[in-house]
Amino acid sequence: MLNTEKKPAFLYSFLVFFSILLIVLNPYTIFGKPGIFIAGIFAFYALLTGIKKTFFLNFGIPILLMLVLATFGALSSFLNGIPQINHPLAVISLMIMVLAAYGIFVYCKKKNIAIDDLLFLILLVIALNSVIILLELQFSSLRVFIESFLDPLSGGSIDYAEGYRLRGIGAGLSISIPAALTIAFHLFDRGKLNAFLLLILLFTLLASVVVIGRTGIILSIIPIGIYFLMSLFRRFKIRSILKTLFFVVMPLLIIAPLFYQYISVFFSEMFGDDFVKYAFGFLLDGSSGIEEEGTVGMIAEFITVLPLEWPQALTGYGFYGGSFFYPWTDAGYNRTFLSIGFLFGFIFYILLFYMYLLPFKINKYLIGSFLLILSIAEIKEPLLFSGVASRMFILILIYYYCENNYLKTKKA
Repeated sequence: MLNTEKKPAFLYSFLVFFSILLIVLNPYTIFGKPGIFIAGIFAFYALLTGIKKTFFLNFGIPILLMLVLATFGALSSFLNGIPQINHPLAVISLMIMVLAAYGIFVYCKKKNIAIDDLLFLILLVIALNSVIILLELQFSSLRVFIESFLDPLSGGSIDYAEGYRLRGIGAGLSISIPAALTIAFHLFDRGKLNAFLLLILLFTLLASVVVIGRTGIILSIIPIGIYFLMSLFRRFKIRSILKTLFFVVMPLLIIAPLFYQYISVFFSEMFGDDFVKYAFGFLLDGSSGIEEEGTVGMIAEFITVLPLEWPQALTGYGFYGGSFFYPWTDAGYNRTFLSIGFLFGFIFYILLFYMYLLPFKINKYLIGSFLLILSIAEIKEPLLFSGVASRMFILILIYYYCENNYLKTKKA
């Protein structure tokens, strides 16, 4: 009888895990995007269960206002001869994701899946994809097999079937690694992960990020650094400091040289010395290596593209990456300002950060680290409310917010 009673809980958790995998990774398959379909189901489920008034006021109204601003950008694009609807589509995707996250919260509460369980499932999704990526490195036949089911994205700048970059079953994964590290450290701090499992996850995530995207390597410093500082200064608890030093910092210091040596040799034998320099060797050459790598210079060029003429400084051009525009930019903040101008652009981000900061007091480390990672990543490309890491964040954000209000309702 005991085993029979446990099966439904496992099945419910597996269903949530599989749903998160498709929604968060959003694989671009040759048959379509199943993640959008699953997100749509949960969004519809959320509407069926009924949206609370406070939820609509705190999330529905800001998103609708953002949609109005983005639609203004689309109209502006037609007037400026670069017709596109990318900006409103991005906001509609955000709306669906928020509703889907609400639906997942309702389902989790009904099936007694707590926030730490949800966090662990999200972490497992990213860890599983990292394992798949590492296996693809070792077995080229597996890479060919997986890529045969995925959209080659021939119109993009990256050929995932060849070269250095890999995606597993997702895309745009670079920021997902520091986001996953944030979750891992939070669960470790909560006693939900032991030190051994944490180190395995750290090794897996950091090993995979070198072939996912170099931005993730740099941004991984944020969750590690913030967690260490918080442990160090959290009411000056000696036990917390010693725990962090003994179980995390010391092992990392010991294995870091071995880890680098092993990874360097492994990747050198597989792809050659050029790949090692491409993936992370440029960081060891100081400022000259970073300059030669080119990403910093590209970002510096992108962030200079702004609507400085009149009246476009007020109205924008309507450009959000969906058509030809010169000078081109991939920077998220700049695209927003180019789409709807500075005034509406600032209002747009105020509305977004208003929603994102609602549960900040509930979990300052998790929400704060995620926001910092996404905010910095937005300098490079639009990632604050689209992409793998933002979908991870929205799931967590909505769960914390809804649970907090759910508990308040029960107490009342």
